[in-house]
Amino acid sequence: MVITAIIKPLRAIVILVFTLWFATGATAASLAEAPTLRPGTVIDRNNVDKFAEALNPAMTYAIAHGLSVKVVPTERVEWPTPYQQATEKYSSQVSLDENDSLKNYVAGLPFPSIDPADPKAPVKIAYNWRWGPFIPEQVSFSNVAARTFNFQRDDLSFVRDSVNPDFRNEQTCDRNIVLRQAHRLDAGSRGDGAGESQLQWESRGDQCGPEQGKFIALLYAEAHRQPDSYVYLQATRKWRRLAIPTVPNQSCSYTCSQIYMEYTPPATHVYSWKLAGMRTVLGCLDGGAAFNDSSSAMRFGQISCEPRSAYVLEMIPVAAGSDLLKAQVCLDSETYVYLGGEIFRDQKPDLSSAFWMKDKSSSGAARLVLAADLYVPNDRAGTFLWLDMRGRQSFDNQVAEELFNPKAQQ
Repeated sequence: MVITAIIKPLRAIVILVFTLWFATGATAASLAEAPTLRPGTVIDRNNVDKFAEALNPAMTYAIAHGLSVKVVPTERVEWPTPYQQATEKYSSQVSLDENDSLKNYVAGLPFPSIDPADPKAPVKIAYNWRWGPFIPEQVSFSNVAARTFNFQRDDLSFVRDSVNPDFRNEQTCDRNIVLRQAHRLDAGSRGDGAGESQLQWESRGDQCGPEQGKFIALLYAEAHRQPDSYVYLQATRKWRRLAIPTVPNQSCSYTCSQIYMEYTPPATHVYSWKLAGMRTVLGCLDGGAAFNDSSSAMRFGQISCEPRSAYVLEMIPVAAGSDLLKAQVCLDSETYVYLGGEIFRDQKPDLSSAFWMKDKSSSGAARLVLAADLYVPNDRAGTFLWLDMRGRQSFDNQVAEELFNPKAQQ
């Protein structure tokens, strides 16, 4: 098919065009060149400063505390075939309206070709992140509340924090379910018009906080409509409707970042977007386990990461006086997966890094799934949060709609 022959090479061409454009027209700040990342190079605490430009800050933190990273050759990552086919079928009809909302988007990548000179390039990249090829249509997590570790005196070994793991009192949930309702790959058979279901995402958390509460959030397509959020407290045994943001905010930093930046990227309309540059960074797309959890003191081991071409996007909350947090995120330019970022709860940011692994769906199709998530708070020295997602996530469970209906849960 002619369109297939055109779209597949576009991903490589777009990367080349961006690289040339930034090399000739970007600011000096975006021109920082990382040293050559030769396969076989091992980055550890002895040479981490030399490779700082190729590392997101959270990974630099981990390497300074004992993690070692072996550089491996860059590998092309194929999109799932149905997603590639949806991109070929629908992308030519997609555009932005005067409010930067998507028009005529059904499924697949909204903007497979982005002109770097286009003032709308940043928001188009943000949409590609939100609806990228490895954003799951449903996923459930379990055993994710215990995620906090403290370094010991040597700054290399660490133990699980069993005293105050939720140190910002964010009511972290131990079990979560996310169900995507819009722009699914079966959009054409679901009868939802241009794929723009009014309800975009449904999310539920259980066993939340010391009170073992519950949480439901419903996210809508309309830019002016706030999410519907409901909280269940065991003390009252009732669901209460509350105005709670579902993106990183002052009351929900690591809880609204870990897993969610990877699997449910922020709604595009609540931020203004700026393309800060394009960089070659180390992305861990199939790196292995950084450490194995145990009841005794642990240390980081070695993982494998590859040079990746990445967009650096700044996201600033649109609403004046909002308690949403601004951030700078690093997105892989081929897969649009989240590689890491800086999340500004204060003037000094929290740090975040994602580690991915290659997997297969129940049908045997190749995919990228989250292997681990590192979060480093700026206000708690010697503490980091780590979610090892191996064995803690499922993409194939049957999910009942009643789980997202507070009235059905009374």
